[in-house]
Amino acid sequence: MEGDDKTTGLSETDRLIKKLTVDAVKAKKSFAYEKAKEIYILLKNAVQQSYGAGHELLEIYLELIDLYITLEEYDEAKSVIEEAEQITADINERLELLKKKTKYLFSIPDFKSAKNVALDSLEISGYPDGDYSVHGSTVAHFLGDVAKAYLYMDQLDKAMEFAKKSEEEA
Repeated sequence: MEGDDKTTGLSETDRLIKKLTVDAVKAKKSFAYEKAKEIYILLKNAVQQSYGAGHELLEIYLELIDLYITLEEYDEAKSVIEEAEQITADINERLELLKKKTKYLFSIPDFKSAKNVALDSLEISGYPDGDYSVHGSTVAHFLGDVAKAYLYMDQLDKAMEFAKKSEEEA
């Protein structure tokens, strides 16, 4: 029987976080957005009280951003992005958050800002001068975002240029 219960040895807070995470994913998959939102808020509060809050909390913030964008609650999405920016410690975390930020900017829509965030993100990931092989798919993603922003701004030549670059990097 030992080892069957994956929560053995976890603190009460960690067990709560695990349960809430499972509940949130189930609610989100069933498109019960209001329920998912409630669970994520509980989960966010639980993780903030946990000893390992940093990375886990960022993952929850990323999920919350997607949820709020889906619900078209853009003020909420913006505030979660701002909170998440306070806890991003390494490049990978920053790049993941910047992907969500460009998604948010396309949703509002603010294409010029989305383009600028994507261009800044390319610089952070080392493109074109650094060794960005670690972030290859991320580079392709942000090149695609730049292309999409130019497309929405009716700058087709620039859109094609970045779309081609994105295709080359993918």
